[in-house]
Amino acid sequence: YWLGCVKAAVQFVLIWLFPRMWRRGSKESYLHLIQIYERLFHFYYYLGNPLKAVYFTLQMLRVSLLKEAATCRRLSFSAMFGHALQVFGMGSLSSYVIRQSLEGINAQSDVSSQAKILLWGGVHKFLMGKTDESAVLFKQSLEFGRRIGDQRTVDEVSFNYGLQKFMLNQYECAKLWAQKIRTSTEKRSNWQGELWGLCLEIACEVRLEKLSRSSLLSLLSRLADHLRFSNRAIPSDTLLGKSVLALGWLKAGEREQAVGCCLTVRAMLRDYNPVSIHTSWALMTLSGVVRRLQEGEGEGESKRELQELQESIELVLKRSLRSFHILTMRREAVEKC
Repeated sequence: YWLGCVKAAVQFVLIWLFPRMWRRGSKESYLHLIQIYERLFHFYYYLGNPLKAVYFTLQMLRVSLLKEAATCRRLSFSAMFGHALQVFGMGSLSSYVIRQSLEGINAQSDVSSQAKILLWGGVHKFLMGKTDESAVLFKQSLEFGRRIGDQRTVDEVSFNYGLQKFMLNQYECAKLWAQKIRTSTEKRSNWQGELWGLCLEIACEVRLEKLSRSSLLSLLSRLADHLRFSNRAIPSDTLLGKSVLALGWLKAGEREQAVGCCLTVRAMLRDYNPVSIHTSWALMTLSGVVRRLQEGEGEGESKRELQELQESIELVLKRSLRSFHILTMRREAVEKC
């Protein structure tokens, strides 16, 4: 009961009170409000709640219309809104919104906004299967991110670009991007970026089959420790980490470890709704691992649990496969263990 009251109070403050208070407020208070909404967008996006992600991008747009004189920030939020529509399954409207944002980029836009617009545009093109156009936008976003020293944006673009290469079976190239992310995140605190780099590198090593078993186990131990000792993990990160960990354990011949890793995410999938390319990739990877494990599993409790997990994965993946054309085309290659 009290938890419900607190939740209702927070929603009242964020949705109704803040915008009205700052309608006549200072520029600093406006920027503070925008930052809150932007964090909430990312929280719900990675949490797997597309409706809330769409809602908070709308809030950002609404508040920016009240206070923001420059169009560059609105264009950035519009691109974010377009991507939220994409993961919500509204592909045509998403394409229109993102196209308008990309066309609005001009010399007067600040570099930070340009980097974000190009990033969201690149992700959108990638999800629509337009990999060449996507690569061009990713490269431009990287250039802008490096110019202003926005390393978080650089890491995010690097991961999405590396994931694109992975989806296209260009594993050596994807591995190089993963190592760039890891090198970057080792110099500062970016838990999510380091997780992305580790996951992408391990997935590439499994496909390339060039790494020794001991080196692979070392990478897996590092990923397991990374997941175990962080209190900042959100469901999509945990799902991605556990899926790649299961893939690595299976490749290293540690069958029991792989089964245990798979079963730990079963409870997560009951109320989970992935809204990102990262989580969809994780689920397809997990699906391939579960199928391999089922092939060598005799009748028993774990066989039944793995079957239930596979059914849960299929249910959760349905919407993503409808929304993201690239996943439908590349699913078989991604699931290959």
